[in-house]
Amino acid sequence: MSDKEQAKEKMKLLVEKYNRLVDAGKVKSYNEEMTKKDFILPLFRALGWSVEDSEEVTAEEEISKGRVDYAFRIQNIPKLFLEAKSLKEDY
Repeated sequence: MSDKEQAKEKMKLLVEKYNRLVDAGKVKSYNEEMTKKDFILPLFRALGWSVEDSEEVTAEEEISKGRVDYAFRIQNIPKLFLEAKSLKEDY
């Protein structure tokens, strides 16, 4: 199985997990930390990011107007900022 196929399979499993939470009525109990741990980090790990490597992904990154939950870096340059919310947040 190629890396791309493996990534698709991992993302499919995350969607299935989310759907099970919805079906069980548990989405509203998911806080931000649970969302990051159970969905956001596994998603970016599936996409090939080394989320445990702070040279690639930093947590609580300071930016011009405050802080974001994650900064994703390429060659130590932030390329993507992510502000996480709980699953129950509606934005």
